Amino acid sequence: MTRRVLVPDAEITRVLHLAQANGLQVAGLDVGRDYVRLIPPSQGGESIAQYIGPTHRSKKAGGR
Repeated sequence: MTRRVLVPDAEITRVLHLAQANGLQVAGLDVGRDYVRLIPPSQGGESIAQYIGPTHRSKKAGGR
């Protein structure tokens, strides 16, 4: 099994500190290989399904 490398923990911490310093509320994080995206409470819902999946992938996934 191959481990996926995501953004380093230090970068995630930096983004959270920036959000706190600017008074932004964070409901969740979307973390990928080369990005960290804040999910504000106004976009949050009962389901996390909208945050999971190939949204940020540049190509469609091959047959599984």
